[in-house]
Amino acid sequence: MINGSSLKVAVRVRPFNQREKAMRSKCIISMAGNNCTILDPKDLQNKRTFTFDYCYWSTDGYIENDQGVFLPNGPHSRYISQEHVFNELGRAVLENAWNGYNATIFSYGQTGSGKSYLMTGYGGNKGLVPMICEALFQEIKQRQSKDGQFYVYFSMFEIYNEQVFANQFMTKHSEINLVDLAGSERQRSAGTAPDRFNEARAINLSLTTLGNVISSLSDKAVGKRVQYIPYRNSILTRLLSTALGGNSKTIMVTMISPADIYYDETMSTLRFAERAKNVQNRAVINESLTEQLLMDLKEDNTGLRARIADLEKAGDVHIDEQEVLKKLIVDNERQLKDMQKSWQQKLEEARREWEQQYSCIIKEEQMMAELPYFLNVNEDPQLSGAVKHFIHHGITTIGRTAGLQQDIVLKGLGILDKHAVLTSHDHKVVLEPINKARILINGVPVLTKHQLQHLDRVIIGSCSFYLYVGFPHERNDRDKIHKYNYEFFASELASIEGFGKVNVGMGEELKENLDPDLARIFHDFIAIMPMVAQANQISEELNKGVIFEPEVKNLTSTDAKGEGLEKEIIVKVINKVTKQVEIWPRDKFTDRKLLIEGIYQHFLENGTIPNMVEQDPFWDSVEILHLGSAHVWLETLAYCIAYEDQVEAINYRGKEEAIIQIRLLPCSPSGNPLGEESVIVDPDDLLGKRMDFQMQITLCLGVKWIQGNSSRGVQIGFMMYGLPAMLYTPAVWNNANFEMDYTMCFMIQHVTADFLSYLKTHAVVLELWGLQEGCQEMETEFAHVALAGNGSVLLDLCYRNQWTSVPQDSEKCRSKLSEQLKMLEEEIENLKDANRSLKSENIKMQRELERLRNLPSSSGLVTNGGPMKSANDRSDQKSPFPSWDAEFAKALKTFYFSMIGVRARLIHLKEVRPLDEGRILCLRYFANERNQLIEELGEELESCVGKLKNDIAKIIKRKKELQIDAVSPP
Repeated sequence: MINGSSLKVAVRVRPFNQREKAMRSKCIISMAGNNCTILDPKDLQNKRTFTFDYCYWSTDGYIENDQGVFLPNGPHSRYISQEHVFNELGRAVLENAWNGYNATIFSYGQTGSGKSYLMTGYGGNKGLVPMICEALFQEIKQRQSKDGQFYVYFSMFEIYNEQVFANQFMTKHSEINLVDLAGSERQRSAGTAPDRFNEARAINLSLTTLGNVISSLSDKAVGKRVQYIPYRNSILTRLLSTALGGNSKTIMVTMISPADIYYDETMSTLRFAERAKNVQNRAVINESLTEQLLMDLKEDNTGLRARIADLEKAGDVHIDEQEVLKKLIVDNERQLKDMQKSWQQKLEEARREWEQQYSCIIKEEQMMAELPYFLNVNEDPQLSGAVKHFIHHGITTIGRTAGLQQDIVLKGLGILDKHAVLTSHDHKVVLEPINKARILINGVPVLTKHQLQHLDRVIIGSCSFYLYVGFPHERNDRDKIHKYNYEFFASELASIEGFGKVNVGMGEELKENLDPDLARIFHDFIAIMPMVAQANQISEELNKGVIFEPEVKNLTSTDAKGEGLEKEIIVKVINKVTKQVEIWPRDKFTDRKLLIEGIYQHFLENGTIPNMVEQDPFWDSVEILHLGSAHVWLETLAYCIAYEDQVEAINYRGKEEAIIQIRLLPCSPSGNPLGEESVIVDPDDLLGKRMDFQMQITLCLGVKWIQGNSSRGVQIGFMMYGLPAMLYTPAVWNNANFEMDYTMCFMIQHVTADFLSYLKTHAVVLELWGLQEGCQEMETEFAHVALAGNGSVLLDLCYRNQWTSVPQDSEKCRSKLSEQLKMLEEEIENLKDANRSLKSENIKMQRELERLRNLPSSSGLVTNGGPMKSANDRSDQKSPFPSWDAEFAKALKTFYFSMIGVRARLIHLKEVRPLDEGRILCLRYFANERNQLIEELGEELESCVGKLKNDIAKIIKRKKELQIDAVSPP
């Protein structure tokens, strides 16, 4: 028995699911005893430990036996099985219930954390609900008497549990709550009944209110003043009012994922569970008033008989009193008999109800053994398999209304009054839609008669999912019906309808080697598809004329380097009347769908569509749409070679949207294209030189966007080498095949290594944009683009991957850049001083050479043949020493020519000024250019001086060596 009045909290961490494995998620949860530690994946030093009443590790360390039950893989395994959880928590609930206490178990956690697995189970791994029920009936059998009569009424697991002890004329009752607080996705309508639409909107309020109730009760338990507990603010908290702070022994099992991708959600869940530990309940045994009355009557009769016995001993003196007491005893016994009769009637009614339910179960089992049937599949696993529609011999109609008793009546979106006909004959079942009603079999629409096969997946309307179970002779033990769950249906739809590039086997999970980003987006895609189907069905029933289509943005798109772009789910919204299109992000569509469901609910209740005063959830306004992109690689420009080609603009789906003819032309400063004589072999030859080239877009053919509606238009936009603004071509309307006389000239005054690397490794991405009636055309913001004197776009001021947005009105930024310019100018002056010093040193060295050249013969220098001869003597005889003047002259000549280049860079550095000193953007470009020029100047200057020093050092070394040889004795 769970003792104590505080709410008991358990935490269980489940294994990694297929989505997390596909995304290569890491485990951030660890457990030791009753402590649960979570690690921040962004900061490995940041971790937090929580302490709970129970901590269950179910992530690894398990095996699956022949019955599909997960068990610990050894005596030292930490794995906590379903049975272990039941033995610790489920049995405690039963024991409390038998003793007359209200008992509650509810699971809490994010969607997909394993709450339904805990409560309901899966396959051979039974959950708490079925195990508690089995244990309950086992207990009933043990309390049954030999004569077959029950002392205890079997328990009804709804809300109220009552035990009737007939021989004692007493009852014990208790409320048993087994609650799975499903996530918000599971609360949305899955095509069952229209009145569940608003539940999606209410679930967030319910969970928020639950959090407020927990917080208020926690504050109250630690002595804080709390005036109001908001139980009545949601249906959920009203139902749990007994379990939270009331008359109940309550256990909350918190389910979490071990994956790092859910760090924020898991941390929030653990904090919620920590607050819940402080909640105090007041559990008492529930005693029946009738039971107390029976006990009072029995005690009264016992007392009366004792009094009569005393009076009889006293003789005839108290005969009158004895008669009165005997009459009271008769009255009490009559009341007891009446009450006994009432209890017998209750028992008999309960027995008849049980027999009726049992007969229904037996009948269903017999029909399952003889007939084929539809088995429902729901997004919530607890609801899957709960409904069976049997297919009898002959004709069975499917629809909103029934004409025959065996007809199948369905409610939900897209179900017509007469939707389809099933014909069962000769052990074959044929399904035929009526009036083009929507039916999908194995993900494919069916318009004519179709013979069903065992384990076919059947979708009727928008969101009624069923698995067809064939005749008994078609079934076998290897069917594994449980694998055909909601995710299987959705994956099949995604693979066929909208996600064909993902290779997913029928019923198999995503392959382990699938790209993690693609795996994530695939799961998001299959999650949104049923929502899109529901929105489309509502739009059709309300005659809104709007179609919703899920797509994956950037499914096949790449950036300028050919690397894949980040993928995300979008929903294309199409107006069937105007042919106009919108693109909604996933979050926007989810929010709008809730509003759409509210409108539909209003329509069902009142027969009218409410006026959309502020916003129509089906539509916003026309906008410019991204249609696709094409890549034009720039490598030919690095060799001054012209390039011309027709490139394909590829859309989201990886299909051709249009063909664009493009030219890249190296040209002269005047704009004339260069010929073959300008081709270079080594791109490094362009370093430091000026380069001009043109981009020409001449044709755009087969534009699918305009073919779909001739009133539309297109524009092409592109970026070039870190420009701060996108360049756009003029808009073209009403023509799917058109000529485009668009030319843009570019110039870079000094080709840098970074620019050459850009040409060799990057492409210009041509973005094709779709225009619609009423939308504004896009224009190039030349205010942010530097232009040369001839009108060309100047690329010297652009540094790839360095440009960042600068606040135009930031005085602080302006001041900072001004200080940077001042520092650069001071550095230039220092370089000038260094240059003057080098010149002075150069002059001194030249004078020293002249002095050495005019040294007399008496200098003491001797040769191997004797004293050095005079200049006149040397005129007719070759000197055995090398010419020091020639060596020095050669070194100085090399230094002089290299310094010419340095001087040119210094002059350029001095003369370059910002294009517009009043614009922060130009000042930033200017500062970037100054930085690079100074860096290049410093490197070149250091190289020149270093080479000169090395040359002079070599000459001096050689001279000293020859002098030593000359004076050394033979």
